[in-house]
Amino acid sequence: MSAPRQPIENAAFWLTLLSLGVTPFNLMAAQTLFGVSALIWVFLAFRDRARPRVPAFFLPLAVYAGLTLASAAASIDPVRSLIDCKQLVLFLMVPVVARFVRGWRVMTTIDAIIALGAAGAVVGVLQFLVFGFDNLG
Repeated sequence: MSAPRQPIENAAFWLTLLSLGVTPFNLMAAQTLFGVSALIWVFLAFRDRARPRVPAFFLPLAVYAGLTLASAAASIDPVRSLIDCKQLVLFLMVPVVARFVRGWRVMTTIDAIIALGAAGAVVGVLQFLVFGFDNLG
């Protein structure tokens, strides 16, 4: 049973890692990669016919999301408010990462995030020094 699932979980892991790594550089790419990873997570949850395991702190996040949706539904303009709640989907990052980033994958993910963050910092410093992008005001 675990052998056929392994390539799917490996793909989802790499999609999740890339999503986390490219977030500072390209938000649309990160959201797309995360979306595909989340779809794989949902597919595997249905296929396994088991309740997804989530960390203990996910329950307060789910309660917060539910209260936010209830508040949006009771607002003056519920349609617009509910549309603005689309960012709550990002809370799915918690169970997706908990499912696909385990064992040796944890350190690989942390290393990739740190390396990509450092590369982004170097690019920023070079832009400041070489191109004079110093207009923070």
